[in-house]
Amino acid sequence: MNVIHLIQSKGFIYDLIQLSETSDVQLKGCLKEMKLMPHLEHPNIIRVLDTFISNDEVIIITEWAEKGDLKNILRLNQEVFDIISFDNH
Repeated sequence: MNVIHLIQSKGFIYDLIQLSETSDVQLKGCLKEMKLMPHLEHPNIIRVLDTFISNDEVIIITEWAEKGDLKNILRLNQEVFDIISFDNH
């Protein structure tokens, strides 16, 4: 779901993870990631702005990727990537 921050007028997006549908191992990984991700800063990484738990959901708020995510970019440019050989032979 898309969200607009009313004060800064910047685009944000959030993801929901249902805790009731998450195993203990997945939950531990998710909580670890929630602590780590907000501290990553790099021009090629979408910033995680906030994470929190509300009711039965983990909510992760990130910057809006204007050009989409890597999966979308690769899908849209599949012809280019089909031509490029990633073999070192």
